[in-house]
Formats: sequence, structure tokens, C-alpha cells
Amino acid sequence: MSVPNESKHASQVFWQVWTPLVLAIVAMIALAVFSVLASQGNFDVSLKWANISFVFLSIPVIGAGLISLALLAGIIYGVGRLAAWLPGFMETVQNIFILVQDRVHQAADTGARPILFVRSTWAGGQQLFHGLKRDTDQAQQNKTGRS
Repeated sequence: MSVPNESKHASQVFWQVWTPLVLAIVAMIALAVFSVLASQGNFDVSLKWANISFVFLSIPVIGAGLISLALLAGIIYGVGRLAAWLPGFMETVQNIFILVQDRVHQAADTGARPILFVRSTWAGGQQLFHGLKRDTDQAQQNKTGRS
């Protein structure tokens, strides 16, 4: 920046920022001093100024309350619309998950079928072998017991 631009900027900052700020602070202090001086010994005047102050202090709180009320009403309306739409959508999602579950079970059963076949065949063969062995053992015991 060149020097003339910096001095112009400093002048603008002084007149556009600091002057209104200082004037607002001086006005607030003057108002505070005036309200104290005016209320000395006169209850009606101090009550009047207290009521005026209350109104000015209540305006932002009421505004924030109205904004909050509008937001709450919007949220209630949105939740009501969502509650009407959500069951049908959730039923669709549930049906998709049931379909996926069935496919996973089918895939798991398909993968396990050869293993189950081998194990069940092996177990059947073992039972057959043990059954034949038991029959031959009983036959030998019967032969030895009768002789």
C-alpha cells in the first residue's frame, strides 16, 4: 500500500468505526447518568424508566423465544411428516434385509452341504462298522457261552 492509501484508510476507520462506537458509548453512559439523576427522590419517574428499560430488555428475549417457537413448530411438522413416510420405507428396508438374509443362508448351506455329506457318510459308515462289530462280538460270546 502506498502512504496516501494508508492515511485514507486510517481516516475511514476513524470516522466509520471509532466515531460511532464512541458516540454510542457516550450516549449509553449519559442515559445511565440521566436515569440515576432523574430517579433521585421521585419513585414514579424511576418506575417509569424501569418499565421502559424492561421493555427494551425484553424485546431480544421475546424475539429469540419466537424464533425458537418457530423452529420447534417446524421440527414438529417435519417429524410428523417423517412419521407418516417412515413405516413404508422401513418395511421396504426390512424386506431387503430379509432377502439378503435368505441369500446368505442359501450360500452358507450350499457351502456346507459337501462337508455335511462327507461327515454324515463317515458317521453312517462308522455306525455300520460298529454295528457289525457288535453283532460279531455277540455271536462269538454266544458261541463261547454255549460250549
